[in-house]
Amino acid sequence: MGIEREMEMPKSDQVKAAMRKQAGITVPQILIGLLIIALIGAAIVSVLAPQVANVRMDNAFNEIYNINTAVQKMKAYKGNYEPLTSFAVLAQRGYVDRYTTGVSENYFDGTVTVVSANENLDATLTYELLNGEDCLNMVDRAEAFPGIVPGSASCAGANNATFTMTVD
Repeated sequence: MGIEREMEMPKSDQVKAAMRKQAGITVPQILIGLLIIALIGAAIVSVLAPQVANVRMDNAFNEIYNINTAVQKMKAYKGNYEPLTSFAVLAQRGYVDRYTTGVSENYFDGTVTVVSANENLDATLTYELLNGEDCLNMVDRAEAFPGIVPGSASCAGANNATFTMTVD
């Protein structure tokens, strides 16, 4: 009798009756949807996080490489590192473009210093990183720097996060 009754109703009444039966999305359906979205987000973050760390270290490596190159250009021009009393000298003489004093100016907002050493025959470059793990990563990569004194790359300072190397 119920089916016959629905068939007797005009179509607009049938639509209204169907709408009353299906009022909307239930709370469990919403929670399942949010859970699926959260799982997808977690998967994306777990894939992208290492990539962001690699890009960060690549930028720091390039920055140190460019500073190292600038230091070597200065030595090629002057014959030794005598004029290199601070990082600001490199900036003032146009060897490095985007820096002024090196204080809080590196990619990590850390300080970069370069000073002459070993009676002006070498230069010591220091670069503040965020943590010791980043510094050890940079020590491993340091062999790629031209003119580095073999074995001079090391980590020191707070949290062992200050990268130091000697440029020949």
